[in-house]
Amino acid sequence: MNHKDNRRVQMTKQLLRDSLLELLKEEDIHKISIRRLCELADVNRSTFYKYYSSQYDLLKDMEDRLLEQIQGQLGEQSKLTDHERLINIIDFLRTHLDLSKMLINTNVNPEFPKRVLYLPIIQEKINEKYTLNNGAESTYFIDFLLYGSYQIIRRWVNNGCLESPKELAEIIDSIFQKII
Repeated sequence: MNHKDNRRVQMTKQLLRDSLLELLKEEDIHKISIRRLCELADVNRSTFYKYYSSQYDLLKDMEDRLLEQIQGQLGEQSKLTDHERLINIIDFLRTHLDLSKMLINTNVNPEFPKRVLYLPIIQEKINEKYTLNNGAESTYFIDFLLYGSYQIIRRWVNNGCLESPKELAEIIDSIFQKII
């Protein structure tokens, strides 16, 4: 495949992602038809099926891409403090606000929060920072930290990102300090 074809494929996939995102603002993924998605993207159905098997497959691709970007950002920032990393991730979510909002709100894929929270690099950081046994208390503690942070970020995204990423990271860190 030459460079021109590769760019065309990437452009087509981006049109499909953008169209799905637009449709998800109006209705649930279960009600979105491939026909309507293709019409909005101005792409033939056969082209859609060349890359994806369903609207759910396209959604999973969008989730995977976002998770890869988050994981990549966390990995690239090895010299930063945890607080600086948190600021950067929050800023990343704000930069990709439409996609973040759609994925963070569990009406699309209720498994997405788990996919985000249990990224290997996040688990490594928790294990480095906290000395935990392997019992039920450890599992509950990790869920409490992760899902609590997730809900704070979810509320922030849904409220229009009123605080700056730095302010929100400071709020999360302050809450953790009060708990621990």
